[in-house]
Amino acid sequence: MQANYRQIEDMLKSMTPFKGNSMRAVIENGKEYRVISYNTTIAMATLDGVIHYYDPTKYSTTTSRQQNLVKRAWGLSGEAVSR
Repeated sequence: MQANYRQIEDMLKSMTPFKGNSMRAVIENGKEYRVISYNTTIAMATLDGVIHYYDPTKYSTTTSRQQNLVKRAWGLSGEAVSR
């Protein structure tokens, strides 16, 4: 079953892996949470909540909506994060 946007926002908050139509999140190396829109990584964080990457680049309307989900779920301002 694919997650809808309401479910996705909650899953982003709890850093739970999911698969949506064009968005997914995976846990890599047992410690990193990666959020992917189509085939582009738009955000990454450690499982303990340290955000070390957020990409605010304008892509498509769909990706912008997904970026906004990440911003709301993780309390980001929308500025790029790269650590």
